[in-house]
Amino acid sequence: MDDKFDSAAAFGPQDVISGSVIPLAAGSRQQVSLKIPAASQDVTYFIALRANDKANRFSTSNVVSVQIATVKPPPTQAPTTPKPIG
Repeated sequence: MDDKFDSAAAFGPQDVISGSVIPLAAGSRQQVSLKIPAASQDVTYFIALRANDKANRFSTSNVVSVQIATVKPPPTQAPTTPKPIG
């Protein structure tokens, strides 16, 4: 994962639904909800965070996968009208 991290798409402030991507102090718990890109076909996203320290050492978080599956609506039929009896 680390070898592909620099070429991956990055989330920014425009993608934040709640929380913040601005780092908190070391050891703090942080939660953020992100908007992922819309997909017109089935796709799987792999999401991870990378934190750098002052010495520019980094570590990558656990990787989360998000699978988006498009759902096609069932075919529709015109309603049938009952024939009168008699």
